[in-house]
Amino acid sequence: MVNWASNGMKQTVALLVAIALSGSLYIQKQDMWTHPVILLGNFGAPAHPQGAPLPAAKAVALQQNHTAPALPPVLPPVAAPAAVPQPSPSAPSPVDLNSPKYRCQAYGDLTEFCVHRNSLCLIGGKLRVLSTADKGPVPVQNGLSDGFLHLEKDPLFKSPFPYRAMVRAAEYMHPRVASQPGTTWAEGTAVIAGVDAANYNLFHFASNILPFFTYRMRENPDYKSILQKNTSPFTSAIIFGRNSDWTDWQSNIFSIATGLSTSNVTFENTVAKLGNVCFRNAVIGGQSLNMFQGTFDAQIWRRVISTSYGVKFEKRDVVIFKRDKRRLILNGDEVRQLAHKVFGESKVKQIVFWNEPFLKQLEVMCKAGVLISTHGSNSNHAIYMPGGGVVIEIVGHKANYILAERISLNSGLFHFRYTVNNLDMVAATPWKGMSSAQCYATACAGTLAAANLKVDVIDFEKTLIVARDVAML
Repeated sequence: MVNWASNGMKQTVALLVAIALSGSLYIQKQDMWTHPVILLGNFGAPAHPQGAPLPAAKAVALQQNHTAPALPPVLPPVAAPAAVPQPSPSAPSPVDLNSPKYRCQAYGDLTEFCVHRNSLCLIGGKLRVLSTADKGPVPVQNGLSDGFLHLEKDPLFKSPFPYRAMVRAAEYMHPRVASQPGTTWAEGTAVIAGVDAANYNLFHFASNILPFFTYRMRENPDYKSILQKNTSPFTSAIIFGRNSDWTDWQSNIFSIATGLSTSNVTFENTVAKLGNVCFRNAVIGGQSLNMFQGTFDAQIWRRVISTSYGVKFEKRDVVIFKRDKRRLILNGDEVRQLAHKVFGESKVKQIVFWNEPFLKQLEVMCKAGVLISTHGSNSNHAIYMPGGGVVIEIVGHKANYILAERISLNSGLFHFRYTVNNLDMVAATPWKGMSSAQCYATACAGTLAAANLKVDVIDFEKTLIVARDVAML
């Protein structure tokens, strides 16, 4: 029988009780473990019973979410500490309100999002950033950088909004204004998104929405829940630059990227109905020029789509995009017949996706092993292709814009750029002596990148044969 009266044992018990009350004693039991893990002191990441460190996510959760656990039954009971009064959920505590916080996370292709905590409000339908030091307009930069690849952020741009956020003009506001009657505080985490005037275009719309997918992939992600149910950390959304008449494909891209349904969205034409509201947490998105940050994100994207829509990704068909206004393939019938010859007629589909229902687009693209298109947002439907597929982008001289290539590669695809010999047309323009980079800094881009092209089918056949072998069709 243990003698609890001994001084040494009393000291030991007192030490264990003090450690438990201070939150430094962790007891964690998991199904995969056969015995509890007891960690004394704050010695960094908790350890596995065999000595290996816990995965980072488990360690963080253990450190952030722990409470004083029940002590082993052999120890005498300890009185629970007095409850600490909690601030009212209607408004942040004075400390939080006087110290609004935000941080911006940037990636190499200008993808950026800014995370706000008790620092963003919507007053009279306009965004306000809480600050005790700053006054006047909040800096915004919605234009592309001057560089050819648009990947360089202006080093002088400092703002609580991301680069190319596409949100409307905002102003700084003193935090005391947020505590005035008539202002409510929204719980959860809000999406604040902006889209540009070309949001009818797949690239322009998706590139402003996908930063929120990047956020979900980078900020404490629960991949299992995302893959099974597309669970989301977001609870609501406001979209600037778009009214509530958005299209079927836009609403579906938004839902895949954010995990929210359209019922959670407030558009610019109805934002005034929200009244004066401040956000406990909000994420403002910028623009993801490359769509994904890499093939891992693209693969999660496909898995979410497969689970949510019940589609299967498989490389089976060859899809040729047909345009009806500009960037036409002038001998499109010859190109289609050539594709029949190389791949087999049954595999070739020529399509037009202008405002087609999203499910129809998805059903076609998730079976596309090869995609053939002139330059433009049509080729960006590659984000719905199976991994390992091939995108063939047909361009003219001085239109070697590598953005589409980066989107394909980050989507886990191969990208072939086939350049048509249209030097005769280029020679008749004022830009014949320019490089592609120089061309994209002038009016040259709008003319040459939009040119209609005639494909040399004899030469193009070589490209199709290689694409067939790479895609293994």
